[in-house]
Amino acid sequence: MIREITWTQYVFTISGLCLCYYLYLFYRFAKKSQRKDFNEQNGIEEYDPSMEEVDAIITDELFEKADELIQKLTVSIEIEDNKEQLCALLSGNLGEYPELNTPAFRAGINNRIQTELEKRGVVTMSEHEVDGLW
Repeated sequence: MIREITWTQYVFTISGLCLCYYLYLFYRFAKKSQRKDFNEQNGIEEYDPSMEEVDAIITDELFEKADELIQKLTVSIEIEDNKEQLCALLSGNLGEYPELNTPAFRAGINNRIQTELEKRGVVTMSEHEVDGLW
C-alpha cells in the first residue's frame, strides 16, 4: 500500500493539509483581531464576564448561617403540627436570614424543608408552597 504512493503525491497531500490548517488558523484569529479593531475604533467594549459584579459572594459565614437556619427549621418542623402555623413559623425563620435568599442556598434549604416534612409525615408541602415561604 505504501509503495503505491509516490513521494510527489505525499508532498502535495501534506502541503495541502498544511495549507488548509494555516488558512483555518488565519481565518479564526484574523476574525477576532478584526472584530477587536472594529470595536476599538467605534468605542464598543467587549463583554468580559470577569468584570461582572457578583450579587452575593458565598463565604464560610453564609454556610454557618445556613446551618443555623436549617437547625431552626428542623426544630420548627418537629414542634408544629398545624400547617398554617407551621408555614407562618417557617416563613418567620426564613425572613431572619435574607442573605440566604439566593438561588445557591434557596434550593438546598427548600429541599431540606421538604425532606424534614417527609420524615415527620404529619404535614406535606409542594415545592411551590415551600418556595412561597420566602
